Amino acid sequence: MHLGDGPGHANVGLKAMTLIYSALAGGDCIEDGGPDAGGRHGRVLGHGVRAPSTLGTFLRSFTWGHVAQLDRVLDESIRRSWQAGAGPGVGPVTLDVDSTICETYGLKKQGARFGYTSRRGYHPLLATVAGTEEVVVCACGAATPIPVGGWLAFSPRCSTVCAGRGDRADGAEEADSGFYSSKVTETAPKRG
Repeated sequence: MHLGDGPGHANVGLKAMTLIYSALAGGDCIEDGGPDAGGRHGRVLGHGVRAPSTLGTFLRSFTWGHVAQLDRVLDESIRRSWQAGAGPGVGPVTLDVDSTICETYGLKKQGARFGYTSRRGYHPLLATVAGTEEVVVCACGAATPIPVGGWLAFSPRCSTVCAGRGDRADGAEEADSGFYSSKVTETAPKRG
């Protein structure tokens, strides 16, 4: 990923790996990814772990275009892993589509807004494999009580994930009543 000459552009790989390892270890904020006092993390991981302030600068350098690039990487990695046998197996796959709330406290965070719960945060749409809760598609959406508009743009990515299974391309989406509208019921059959 090329971040131009912005403040977070140096050592992109080390910063990304710090965040990935932190997420795999259960971290849910950038403070969880920082180095320990004894330097054990770097010895175990094989690279220097970046400080939370450095990770924050790195993440603030991202644009929506960078996020779209990461979405394509995610779609391709899921396609490859499912074709290698790590997916939901043979037969149809059902994706559960729903929105969630990722609360945030900063007043100037791009994309954060109040939703129907009266909490400030991000309101992404998620598609998870039914029965495994494996997140296969994620997209930030508006903080609306009925995420229909978000689904109209989101659903084709869900179809792409299912179609990426090669000869096992049967799939379906299911969602709760928040998605029920004439736009969805008219559009879904046209998209298969």
